[in-house]
Amino acid sequence: MNRGSHPRPSETVPPVIASALTNPGVLVFARVMLTLPYWVAGILKLLDFAGTEATMARVGLYPTSIFAALTILVEIGASLLVILNRWTWAAAGALGVFTVWATFLAHRFWDFAEPQRGEQLNTFLEHASLASGFILVAAVSILLRSREGRR
Repeated sequence: MNRGSHPRPSETVPPVIASALTNPGVLVFARVMLTLPYWVAGILKLLDFAGTEATMARVGLYPTSIFAALTILVEIGASLLVILNRWTWAAAGALGVFTVWATFLAHRFWDFAEPQRGEQLNTFLEHASLASGFILVAAVSILLRSREGRR
């Protein structure tokens, strides 16, 4: 649909659906669920910092303590900002970039033989989808704020 054109009848969203999808509670729930893997992983990494450092070493990230701390900060801090809808564009961007970067480090499906290759490819694609979800959450936040007259 072009900007300024009227939606065709088949594109019209029923009011009850539009109301549900733009309900603040539904949007908070969606942001919590999108960030769920990150803040849970961040908390678990924080509780097992030595294990997190070992993971950093396994993927070749040194100094391990700095990369472990940065990972925890991004996973928990950016998730919290997305959930609270504060600096959403930056926090969602941080989580998206983090996801793509971590996926290329940890799920290099091309380095595996079957059946692990298929499993790693599936995980790689799931993470790519999550990263795309952060583009959408940032866009929705910007659109809703502009409708409210805020930035």
